[in-house]
Amino acid sequence: MSTLSNRFRDVTIIFTDPSPPSTAFPATWLEPQTSDCVLHFVDSDFKEDSPRELAVRFPSARDIEVEPMTLRQIFLAIAKSGRDSAVSAAQEKEA
Repeated sequence: MSTLSNRFRDVTIIFTDPSPPSTAFPATWLEPQTSDCVLHFVDSDFKEDSPRELAVRFPSARDIEVEPMTLRQIFLAIAKSGRDSAVSAAQEKEA
């Protein structure tokens, strides 16, 4: 159980520029959301050096917040990302 808790983190990155860089996000970033100066996502493959990697990837970041998640939050993030993937696949199939 601790392995699962150690792997998932709630990440919020605040940028100095009003529009965060739009890049392709890794598949391990669940529920990525951007608005104004903020990028928020759940990192499902968090490692000890992840904050440093994020600082290198986003040099215009003013603040990077990494918070541990409860098991309930982890479950909800996985369930929501699975549902979003299923909806996307269905929409692509219809097109």
